[in-house]
Amino acid sequence: MPTTLGLTPSVTILTPILRQEVKIETLAAMVFISPSRLAHLFKNELGQTVYAWRETQRINRARWLIQSTSLPLNKIALSVGYSDPVYFTRLFRKHNGIPPGEYRKRYAEMKG
Repeated sequence: MPTTLGLTPSVTILTPILRQEVKIETLAAMVFISPSRLAHLFKNELGQTVYAWRETQRINRARWLIQSTSLPLNKIALSVGYSDPVYFTRLFRKHNGIPPGEYRKRYAEMKG
């Protein structure tokens, strides 16, 4: 978890609302810093932009849902903030090297 006082509240606020499309200006206002300061903090502390961090968190949550539920993939996509299943599949593949359906299949085989 980040240690910078300016970033910790931002991550705390952003985590529960990952599925929403929150602009950096809105998030910065919620933690009383400028958008450029927030962007700088994310880049320095986490090595990625606010939007890249949100995407990573969404995909991590989707991976957990695929592993721990039998929800259809389109419902998982919606639950993590992606209304377009094709776009979700593209991002999931970018982060994991395989599409979500293949990930679920391999996880089930590995699990047993």
